[in-house]
Amino acid sequence: MSTEAIIGMVICLTITVGGFIGFVLKALSMDKKEDKSED
Repeated sequence: MSTEAIIGMVICLTITVGGFIGFVLKALSMDKKEDKSED
């Protein structure tokens, strides 16, 4: 594989993983807020 192809794959993976992590963190923070309001 060429260097450009590898770089492109890395960028795509970074964006995908980063977006997934961001989504999970948002869900966790929302859950924490809900728990606090219930208490």
